[in-house]
Amino acid sequence: MSRSVKTLGISFGAGLLGILLSIPPFSLDLQEHFGLKLLFYLRGARRPPSEVLIVSLDRDSAEALNLSRKTQNWPRTLHEQLVQTLSRQGAAAIIFDMLFDEAHDADADKAFGAAVADAAMVVLCESIRQEKVPITDSMGRYLADLNIETLVPPIAPLALSALALAPFPLPKVPVQLSQFWMFKAGAGNAPTLPVVAFFIYASSHYGSFYHLFNKVYSNRDPAIRSQWDEIAVQRGVEETLIAFREIFQRESLIAQAMLNVLDSNEKPLRNPIERRVLSGLIRMFQGKNSSYLDFYGPAGTIHTLAYHKVLKGKNRPDNVKGNATETTTGFEGKVVFVGLSENLRPQHQDGYHTVFSQKNGIDISGVEVAATAFANLIEDRLLTPLEWPMHLFIVFSFGMLLGLVCFSLSMGIATLIVIGVSALYLATAMIFFNTQALWIPVFIPLFILTPLALFGTVVCRYCIASKEREGIRKAFGYFLPDPVIDQLAKNIGDIDATSKVVYGICLYTDAQQYAALSEMMDPKELSRFMNRYYEKLFVPVRKFGGIVSDVVGDSMMAIWAKANPDATLRTAACHAALGIVQAINAFNRENEQIKLHTRIGMHAGHILIGNIGAVDHYEYRPVGDIVNTASRMESLNKHLGTQILVSDQVLHLLDGFMTRGLGEFMLFGKSNAVAIHELMGYAKDSGVEQHHLRSCFEDGMRAYRKKHWDLAIEAFERSLSTYRADGPSIFFKKQCEAFKQNPPDETWDGTVIMGQK
Repeated sequence: MSRSVKTLGISFGAGLLGILLSIPPFSLDLQEHFGLKLLFYLRGARRPPSEVLIVSLDRDSAEALNLSRKTQNWPRTLHEQLVQTLSRQGAAAIIFDMLFDEAHDADADKAFGAAVADAAMVVLCESIRQEKVPITDSMGRYLADLNIETLVPPIAPLALSALALAPFPLPKVPVQLSQFWMFKAGAGNAPTLPVVAFFIYASSHYGSFYHLFNKVYSNRDPAIRSQWDEIAVQRGVEETLIAFREIFQRESLIAQAMLNVLDSNEKPLRNPIERRVLSGLIRMFQGKNSSYLDFYGPAGTIHTLAYHKVLKGKNRPDNVKGNATETTTGFEGKVVFVGLSENLRPQHQDGYHTVFSQKNGIDISGVEVAATAFANLIEDRLLTPLEWPMHLFIVFSFGMLLGLVCFSLSMGIATLIVIGVSALYLATAMIFFNTQALWIPVFIPLFILTPLALFGTVVCRYCIASKEREGIRKAFGYFLPDPVIDQLAKNIGDIDATSKVVYGICLYTDAQQYAALSEMMDPKELSRFMNRYYEKLFVPVRKFGGIVSDVVGDSMMAIWAKANPDATLRTAACHAALGIVQAINAFNRENEQIKLHTRIGMHAGHILIGNIGAVDHYEYRPVGDIVNTASRMESLNKHLGTQILVSDQVLHLLDGFMTRGLGEFMLFGKSNAVAIHELMGYAKDSGVEQHHLRSCFEDGMRAYRKKHWDLAIEAFERSLSTYRADGPSIFFKKQCEAFKQNPPDETWDGTVIMGQK
């Protein structure tokens, strides 16, 4: 048998193996729990649409309102107030992912129902009761059980007042939740909460949808009305949805015909939003009963407001959890989901484990699942796996390609090509996943077929290389330390040749009270504690492209470096500094008894970076005045009562950050003054008080430089009236009081000379 025939046979076998591995039932579980998780992990969190908000019944609300954590016992007068508040502020729809199937106080129930009726946009949740009915033959002999699902509506005053009722059943799966029901066949094709919410959200486009539907379907259905107002007045949302659903399922060509008309641009004035909504409605009616969820991120990613803050009118952007945007100004045009927060559930027993649960250790709540499903629908972005024939074709083709490469080329070249092809395949899968929410199989091709192919091409070469490497290490181990041996084995070359002068930003941190902490703990306990501390610090540094250069005790030095000055480096370093503050705050919340307050200093300029050392000990680190200055700036925080100080060189021409200038300082041991700024946070997150504090402080600094001590003191006192612990105001007020007693000479230019670290 010729080599080419063998190669083709082996390639065909590899493709067939991929098909065989894809067929068993457990294969789908592997694809879902590993392949889908990988795609989400690589994509990361993405911004949810601004049209959806969550009002959560959380632990803070229970405490603020002095209520039980059993939310079913909360007074319905509160829900009445919530509906009135949301309706008054322009919410497009209010979706309660809560059950109201038990009566409370009759007057409160009636008042709540009246508020729901007045709002005319409230959807309430139904529960599903499952019953088993035995089936017998004509002789009365038992044959089987018939499972019947019955919808259980809310109590009458609420059910009669709501615009629509809908269930939202979710499976409690042992591993992770990936899908949701759109229509529940066992309950009479009942539409679920997200579907009903989307239909109401799309009500302003219902006329266009009905017109489009009539173009391709001439038979009239009495359950389908031509005007949305008729549907709303007659409370026919669910009936209309079921009618459309049954027609689309019965007439399979309708959906594609409508999409063709929609894509034909017959109506040029139709805006992109309407096109997206109409397409989403068509695909919703066309699709299967269940659909995969395109999660936006970990729990809390969707904009979330605490229940008690909404009641008190505190719905400003800074009260929103999740990816709030600058345009989040209230509830105007928003679809608001109301439900139980995961942090109020005892031991998180009712949470749903998702692909993002390991990100923050928190499962997603049912209301956020509903909001996620709704957000997918309004984006017309339901996660869609490949059709089964195309799935098998891709797996087979990938397996054949690997077989051809591995058995027709040399090992080295084949290995490189296999890695390249796998990377290209994953990149292609990610592109389709990110842009079209199309799920291309990755687990079988990349995690089974690719390793098998690599094993066949690399194993021999690996064994040879491994023996050679061990021989080199053993021989050189008598003369050189292990790090140098590793560099020689990798053929890095001369260690001194790696040093070079670059433009860089140096970030230096130091933890307050570390000395006292080291006295309190034994070395092992201190080591474990500090390891957890640095785990928090390293995350934002690496996230924004920094390199941790040095760690000594409680201090860390990180660098961002390029050949030439680059504003993106300075921006990344500022993001990392603010990220470190957030990380340390989280760390301190986890360690209530022992807290480390971290100070940060940053400076930018040219530095020498490379392997520094001699003989048998080298370290990769920066050297230069920039490093020393960043360290001095970190120490300056102690005197100014600040947390993040950055030099003028770092902030030059940067936007998006809330800062204030603190003047020029002659740092201890330095001969040149440095212009110092405090990095206070992000500009978009700053509030009125921060702006007032900065304005008063700047007035004080102008008076201070002009030697108008009384005016400066007055301005700093205004700053302190806004925030009485403002360190810079306290510092410069003392400076002014000292200068009133002993004025500086005429050559004084406002520079503060620090006589100590």
